[in-house]
Amino acid sequence: MSLSKILLITKLKTTNIGNQALSDEVIKLYERTPENLHVAGRPEGLFGFSIEKLKKSEDALRTFEAWATSIVDILKPSMHTVVFVPVTRKVELLSFNDFKVRNDKWYQRIKDVFRKYVHSDALFAKAYKKRFLTVAAADSIVYSGAGEVGDNNIFLRQLLELRIAQKIGKKTYAINQSVEVVESPMRQICGFVYKQLDEIIVRGHMSRDNLVSLGVPLARIKCFPDSAFLNQTPSLEAREALRNRYNILKPAVGINATKVADDINAWEEIIKLLKKLGYNLYFISNDPVSDKVLGEHFAARHGLIPILEFINYPEYSALLSNFSFVISCRLHTNELALTGSTPVIPIEGRHFKTKEVFNLVNYPIPVTNTGSSNWPDEIKQQIETLHSKNNDVNHFIQDLDSIRKLSLENCFDS
Repeated sequence: MSLSKILLITKLKTTNIGNQALSDEVIKLYERTPENLHVAGRPEGLFGFSIEKLKKSEDALRTFEAWATSIVDILKPSMHTVVFVPVTRKVELLSFNDFKVRNDKWYQRIKDVFRKYVHSDALFAKAYKKRFLTVAAADSIVYSGAGEVGDNNIFLRQLLELRIAQKIGKKTYAINQSVEVVESPMRQICGFVYKQLDEIIVRGHMSRDNLVSLGVPLARIKCFPDSAFLNQTPSLEAREALRNRYNILKPAVGINATKVADDINAWEEIIKLLKKLGYNLYFISNDPVSDKVLGEHFAARHGLIPILEFINYPEYSALLSNFSFVISCRLHTNELALTGSTPVIPIEGRHFKTKEVFNLVNYPIPVTNTGSSNWPDEIKQQIETLHSKNNDVNHFIQDLDSIRKLSLENCFDS
């Protein structure tokens, strides 16, 4: 399918290395026709709309539709002035020292107060006008999700923008996402907007089935791995550079734990086994802000060496390539390890997104769910399997280009 003037919406500022990989790789896909591409981040100017306001309304779906109609009615007269301007961007990877990261709690509190007490369609439309004109200048809107497709205000505002685009006659698409919407009214609103998308690419069958349950036609949904798999295998020089930078002593194993697997006692027996087998242990994460405290606990309690720095995703993949294997709760640490030719023991981080991705690509090691009472035993069994090197993972890694070929389907302009 060939699209003409494309507005590609993806996360452009993040503290998450995985989001950087997802966004930068999908931007590369659409840059094949740079003269027809405008890359933009999340919607600006729609901060006044919230799930809280929908819950207070008598009919959440009718209220949501009224929001979209009101913005279109106010701004549509300005559409005759629009000119499509090609723009391409790369993701800005934020660090601990970034002002917004350091002051995020206060920033969110101020926005929450504003959303709670202020509602003016005219004011919101004025704030959104510049972005609206960008939407109006495009023929097709392609929304690339990056972890926010769930019950939150960020996704609500993206749904509102997609609905605005539909109302002014634009083709709309969604790619690169797991759909983890579970609560009302977001389920109804997601279903309402998504069933009017022209095509949707999700990361697995669980998201597909979730969308079908929301009334989205099955024929419009396709399942392909996300674009982070397109990261290229790091060179030997890059691997050595990262090994030397962080003084990684081999044999080594990288471990990532998140809040869903923060039982330090449960990890103790896993770590004992790894040390018994002779591995040096490192705590790693593609989301250093979220995992910093837990990483420090692992260092203090179990002696893991924490590597919690903001390096770009090709470097992170090169770092992971120095480990014999990686045990991780984070989807993109797992994906970027595989692109670095490193086997992984995947643990479900939230809902089902890791499971659906790894089931889709037929990864030979099952995803562990920490909701199971015997999950540490499952991890230990997988450690023994990888340590013995008597497994199918190396064959999977050698055939990773077949996964990359599937990931290319996230580009409609081909």
